[in-house]
Amino acid sequence: MCKTLNIQENLIIIYKEIASHSARITSFSEEWLYDPSVENRFQDWVTSVLIKTETIVINEKSNYHQWKLIMLLLIFKELRKELVQRGFYSFYRRSVEQLLSDMIQSFPSNTISSLYRNVTLQKILEQTGQDFSNVTELKTINEPSLKQEADHDKWINDWLSRPHFSKYKRYYHQLTNEHEKIYLKNEVVENLFPLQTHPPTKRTLFQIYDFHEDFKLGINSWLNYPQDPLYLSREEQQLLSSLTEKRPDLAIPLYSQWIERLVEKKTTQHYKKATLFIIELKNTLKKTDNENDFPLFVTLLKKKYKRYAAFYEELRNYE
Repeated sequence: MCKTLNIQENLIIIYKEIASHSARITSFSEEWLYDPSVENRFQDWVTSVLIKTETIVINEKSNYHQWKLIMLLLIFKELRKELVQRGFYSFYRRSVEQLLSDMIQSFPSNTISSLYRNVTLQKILEQTGQDFSNVTELKTINEPSLKQEADHDKWINDWLSRPHFSKYKRYYHQLTNEHEKIYLKNEVVENLFPLQTHPPTKRTLFQIYDFHEDFKLGINSWLNYPQDPLYLSREEQQLLSSLTEKRPDLAIPLYSQWIERLVEKKTTQHYKKATLFIIELKNTLKKTDNENDFPLFVTLLKKKYKRYAAFYEELRNYE
């Protein structure tokens, strides 16, 4: 009875917290119509709200992930409602659903299944799944048994001794339960992420990123383990190619950063690679209807690297 009371009390707290952010969510929905940077700012804001959630729920320290997830789902439901009211949701549905999917995947793999243990929380999950029908993480799933998870853990531990992408892909496709697939991917990525200083492991990890089209995790790897962009592995180049094609908005800041990193190496090879990335950046800006930003970018490069004679001469080709 006490546990049920806590759930009801925490839901009241969550709903009150969301109500207090109503104006902010409305503001974001308005900005979604004209500001390309709104997605990243909205994600940062939601993350800060989720962190606060840990401090406001009652007697649920061991289950704060499920309350953070409930908060996330209800915030996105409010955002969707605002966009629907403005008649623009259909235009932004894909980006909103992709962002929700990315944020859900940051939770421990058993968080969604934990909501099925309470009727009220399960109902919120199912209603949100109806609202965001393309977010596979929200589809009704059958929670795997402890034995199934133990079997997966054994396979993962064996596989980690010699990680190989083709074996991972084959095992992944054998799974029919969506939760098991998410569990496998999250566990594998979590274990491989800190091992990226080992080149074969890093190549396997980037193949997994590309297989799942998990571009934000790939970018996170590049940012946390910075390297010379001249020496990207074949697997990293493939992810960059996929990223540029499918999420050009995410590729633009990456190209900008890498161009500067290459120029500062001051070698002919690095200048040539920087020039290729400048061409890619120009094409990518065009895909996102931001090609007018390219001359400004070149102007800033010329100003910053005016003492780099060889590279400065290369930039004359873009005047």
